[in-house]
Amino acid sequence: MTKRIIMEKLFHESTPFPYSLQKCEVEDMEPVCHIHPHCQITQNLKGKIAYRIDEQQIWLEEGDILLINSHIPHACEAEEKSIRRNMGFYPEMLEVGTYCKAYDSFLRILYSNMYPYILLKKVDCDRMHITEILEEIFSVPEKGYIAADGLIHNRIVDISIALIQWMVKKENKDIQRINGVLCRSMEYIEANCREAIQIRDVAEAAGLNPSYFSHCFKKNMGISFKQYLNRKRLEAAAIELTTTEEQISYIAFSCGFGSVTSFYQNFMDFYKLSPKRFRELNTKITS
Repeated sequence: MTKRIIMEKLFHESTPFPYSLQKCEVEDMEPVCHIHPHCQITQNLKGKIAYRIDEQQIWLEEGDILLINSHIPHACEAEEKSIRRNMGFYPEMLEVGTYCKAYDSFLRILYSNMYPYILLKKVDCDRMHITEILEEIFSVPEKGYIAADGLIHNRIVDISIALIQWMVKKENKDIQRINGVLCRSMEYIEANCREAIQIRDVAEAAGLNPSYFSHCFKKNMGISFKQYLNRKRLEAAAIELTTTEEQISYIAFSCGFGSVTSFYQNFMDFYKLSPKRFRELNTKITS
């Protein structure tokens, strides 16, 4: 695969709001399952592109946009000479202004496992002006603006708010009502996923009884508490596999799994690769 990189800022740089912008013309691509610590927004500019996420094949026609949340395993394949543009950013670094504080907690849901990915067809992108905003973002590096990362941050917030409005209307969910419960439970799981936590612990943190919490969580997240907990543990394991040289057995136990066998089974189910093969492929991608 060849890429024409317009600009790229990496997380370890001293940029207040790190981001990456890439425009890629695909020549030859092997669909390899991989993850990113950042959120990725991809728009197909030419040809046909397919992503494989959660055992689903997602086709992007010209003008379509796909948001892939951080730590979601995915693989991409495309027609030869297809062109796409990618934008990467870290959702946890987004900040909304005083007059948009109502959206602050909604961002946590938008950029969570509740939505592993969001597909927007071209007609929706045009109607919500997201394509127009992306054009503006990708033009920023060429214009020599002061604090360009701040301008890009604000436009990503605009995209996020548009997605929240679209999401609420499309799904007809009372997200505002469930927002507090989900945020409290996700925060607790995030902080304690490596420990031997039970559903009663999370339910208590969310202020609900375990039975109702279990029902509410699965109804709105689309997966059970146990599945979500395992996903967070697998995310942590995937990061350690690609950023450390620790033994796989050590990673399995340190990330909260009760046995190496359980870890391998869950990892294979989610990533469709063994931990060893995943480490080999993703170390190669990032090197």
